Amino acid sequence: MKFARFWGARNQRSNSTARLLLGLVALGLIFFLFTSTTTTEVQTTPDDVPVQSPDDDVIVESTKGKDVPTQPTKNDDVPEQGDTDEPVQGGTDVPVQPTKNDDVQQGDKVPVNPAKKEAPKEDVPVQPKTNNRPAQSKPERPLPPHSLYSVKIPNVVGYDPEDEDSENKMRRDTVKEAFRFAYEGYRDHCMGQGELKPESGHCHNWLGGNLGLTVIDSLDTMLVMGHDDLYKEAREWIAHNLNFAKDLSVSVFEITIRCLGGLLTAFDMTKDQMMLEKAQELADRLLPAFKTSTGIPFGFVTLTSGATKQAGWAGGASLLAEMGSLQLEFSYLSHATGNPIYAEKALRVFKVLHDNKPADGLYPVFINPHNLLMRGPITVGAIGDSFYEYLLKYWLLTNKTSPAMEKWYYETAENILDVLSRKIAGDMLVVTDKAKANNNNKEMEHLTCFVGGMFALGSMNTDNKEMQERHAEAGAGVAKICNEMYNIQHHHLHGESIKINGDVISHHNDQYLMRPESAETWFYMYRLTHDQKYRDWGWAYMQAINKVTKRKYGYCGLRNANAFSPGYDDVQQSWFLAETLKYLYLLFSPDDVLPLDRFVFNTEAHPLSPFDPKTSYNFEATDF
Repeated sequence: MKFARFWGARNQRSNSTARLLLGLVALGLIFFLFTSTTTTEVQTTPDDVPVQSPDDDVIVESTKGKDVPTQPTKNDDVPEQGDTDEPVQGGTDVPVQPTKNDDVQQGDKVPVNPAKKEAPKEDVPVQPKTNNRPAQSKPERPLPPHSLYSVKIPNVVGYDPEDEDSENKMRRDTVKEAFRFAYEGYRDHCMGQGELKPESGHCHNWLGGNLGLTVIDSLDTMLVMGHDDLYKEAREWIAHNLNFAKDLSVSVFEITIRCLGGLLTAFDMTKDQMMLEKAQELADRLLPAFKTSTGIPFGFVTLTSGATKQAGWAGGASLLAEMGSLQLEFSYLSHATGNPIYAEKALRVFKVLHDNKPADGLYPVFINPHNLLMRGPITVGAIGDSFYEYLLKYWLLTNKTSPAMEKWYYETAENILDVLSRKIAGDMLVVTDKAKANNNNKEMEHLTCFVGGMFALGSMNTDNKEMQERHAEAGAGVAKICNEMYNIQHHHLHGESIKINGDVISHHNDQYLMRPESAETWFYMYRLTHDQKYRDWGWAYMQAINKVTKRKYGYCGLRNANAFSPGYDDVQQSWFLAETLKYLYLLFSPDDVLPLDRFVFNTEAHPLSPFDPKTSYNFEATDF
């Protein structure tokens, strides 16, 4: 019963509601008919201009030429790169849109805006906010400091590759591929550390951890070979991660020729102030090494405290090659910064050595920094070598402005030929230490092979016709005997030294350490003579490198280059990327790639541009 009453009441209410709604509809119809006869005219907007709400996010073009940045102004959005086993992706996190195709370097990943539209018409004052504004509407703005895009990588290669013969291009491309494989293995497993162990994928930190030895040592090789993507990655690591404020005792010589030299060359080629700032920071931390009564530096300095020491095996002495191979880097730094302190410290070493020159101009390799007592072998091999090289190269780097340096070098070079060198088998030149020069049995180190390039470079830069011929002949003689160091080995890779008995060459130390000195001499001799044999010798070396020393992640040395099973030392030396591959690449390149009248190579193959010291730092320590 309750159920019947519920539905009866609901039906009554529904009928009343229907009548009410019908009345409201009728009233609404009458109101609409009345208002439609009294409409007013309304101004409309043009069809091609959208109505912009005040709340919409818009950019209004200024009539005063101001613009809105289309790229980051800080590096806050760029993650810092620490030590990682993952590859570093150069530039992928920085959304910079180049305005010209010429600004896109090889390997760049240019972000694409899928919503990009055609530029708006000039008579429309309002446009949506976008990063793809017309290039002509804004002047070029400087990019943020330490952005990897703030460096415009220069074209240091001055030739058109299309004009080359295919053989040399193939050889050079082979070297480029080897470099990329070697460096990417290092980057993927040891980025920022010392050197790669290419079989295990571990890292070798003999100089000190996280100083980026291989990164810095490889910079200009990347630029010369055109590996712009690798350079940008390396630069970004240096800008954000390289820190010399470490409690490490480092070799002043090694960190100068590799790291200071590498940073200065990167600055010289790109004019990137960040590279110069890092170089100056490092040099400032090395200056305490020169605090001796004579100015002869200690061999080691602690980067934070400035504490100094000598190598334990050197008996308290400094080493000739080490004290005499700082002058290019420190002088160039004074030139670049305008601060003479660096040149003063390094050139005082030259002055002290010149004032205490032995009768034949050839120095023992151990020199006490307190009393200048000299002892040890007299050699242009290990511990002596690059001092003699820097006599010539400092003169060249300073635009041949010091007659005293010119005289000192050429007199010394003549003494090397007279005292330390002997011909064998007609046209090969053995260069050994003074004590063994006149013996029938001699030894020659592969390190000494650099001297052939030194003689060739000296021959190019003297007006003395007799010296030109003698030094060119000497360079050829060294180049040939150094090629024999490869020919006698089972794997056609040099050992550390050979024995010479009369005219017979035989094995001595067959360890292969990826050294550059023979390739260096072949490079200089090719530039001097354009004799094809030097390129062929270098190509044989490059083929052996690829065939024998290539491992899972890179390249490494051999424990015995003459053994059928040579044994791998599992170290990819940083000089392999800085010197060996660079000299081989240049050997297969035309003369206007790093021309020798515009660049001077330090002993780690980092090229620097010559300058006039009298206008750079007004210090004439070499006017003896």
